[in-house]
Amino acid sequence: MEENLKFAGQLLADKLIEDFMITFTVQAENYREMGDAVSLAREIGASQVYFGRLTNWGTFSAAEYDQKAVFVPGHPEYEDFLVACRDLRLRDPMVAPTDLDEFIHATH
Repeated sequence: MEENLKFAGQLLADKLIEDFMITFTVQAENYREMGDAVSLAREIGASQVYFGRLTNWGTFSAAEYDQKAVFVPGHPEYEDFLVACRDLRLRDPMVAPTDLDEFIHATH
């Protein structure tokens, strides 16, 4: 898979595509990997990493969503999520924090 991603990065470098963005939907199962996603994006030549909160479009029951929504105060891993958001790699200019900006650029 990484070779395919590097291929896409090369297409961007060769100006054969206009953009190559990695989209990362943050949830309890993956928030610890946000910084690694930025490192991977740099390694493969992506132009941007888009981070966004998991949204429940009716896919999950309320209880399932509550377990996944690590960015909601009161979640058992909320404090760990805040620590993960302090990873300096998330301040890379290629990062589009979108609805996680308040966490990534927080001063706490």
